[in-house]
Amino acid sequence: MKRLALTPIPLILLAVLFLVIAFNQLPVENSGLAIDWKQIWRATHNFEANYGSTEFRTPPWVLPLLWPLTLFPLSASWGLAASLTLGVLVVSVPRQVQRKTWFVGVLLLVTSYPALRQIIDGNLEALIIGAVLLLLWGVKIRNPWALGIGILLAAAKIQETWLVLIVLSFWLLLNWPRQSILKATLVAFVIALPFVLWKGAEWSHAMLHFSWPGTAIDSSLQAAMKRLTIPSPVFWFLWAVIFLTTINILLWRKPPIGRSEAGLLISASLLLGPYAASNSVLTPLAIGVVPLLQRRPLFALSLIALYDIPFIALGRPDLRATLESSYWTLILLITWMIFVFDVGRQRHEDESN
Repeated sequence: MKRLALTPIPLILLAVLFLVIAFNQLPVENSGLAIDWKQIWRATHNFEANYGSTEFRTPPWVLPLLWPLTLFPLSASWGLAASLTLGVLVVSVPRQVQRKTWFVGVLLLVTSYPALRQIIDGNLEALIIGAVLLLLWGVKIRNPWALGIGILLAAAKIQETWLVLIVLSFWLLLNWPRQSILKATLVAFVIALPFVLWKGAEWSHAMLHFSWPGTAIDSSLQAAMKRLTIPSPVFWFLWAVIFLTTINILLWRKPPIGRSEAGLLISASLLLGPYAASNSVLTPLAIGVVPLLQRRPLFALSLIALYDIPFIALGRPDLRATLESSYWTLILLITWMIFVFDVGRQRHEDESN
């Protein structure tokens, strides 16, 4: 008899079913679990789009991606969101390497502290990671559709991607045909316009009344320096150094953005933006740090170890409340410096060839 072999799709569906069933057994409603997903679910359940009574601030053009998930009961939809996050993380690890290296990268990423926290909180970093991957792919194959959709999705958390979009836009204007740029712009415009006309005013009001910048959960450079009572001129000096260094390294590079370049821009965006949630550190980890395993394994493993240090403080809520956000500011700064070194070396090698 021939041995029956399960194809990847049934295995994936079985894993998703198992995860949904497991999450459905957890006491979500009156606990600290799914703290972000509760807000998302309550705002979008049954095809709603409620920006008024919740912390929901995701742009309205992302709603069609959320509704199929939040149509289910809270716990089950949280399990589906966790499955989607894990799937995006697995896909984000480059496969153009030895299978052993790929497996190690997947294992280190999905078991990392930022990944597990993302799953427990139920936030939307998978959306941004997928958007950046789509952008890089769209640029690589010169596909205006992928580029337009990638821009829309990346803009869902503009505090993470504003430098990516600025540098990429500048490079596209210099290198892409005007017709392709226009097509990508039209794709984004046509998709977003109906949702902006429908819910844009409510979304804008929610964004303008966002109350978390500068608080204890803000990991931006400005928030961390305020907590340390460092004078404002010092912050603006560091802001200018990080911004100009990032732009100088990337602006004239061809191609403009690879995985390290994207990691550099995302790290800088989080540092320099007006707000950076500490759970957003998963994005530079997935986009830039894990791919370094194949070229600079010592740097990659050292950074991953730093990203996992908060595991030690799981039993110390006092430390997490007072130090964790500032710790992630430091990690973002170290990550940024590693990417500056890596991209700078690549640029030097390109110029030497």
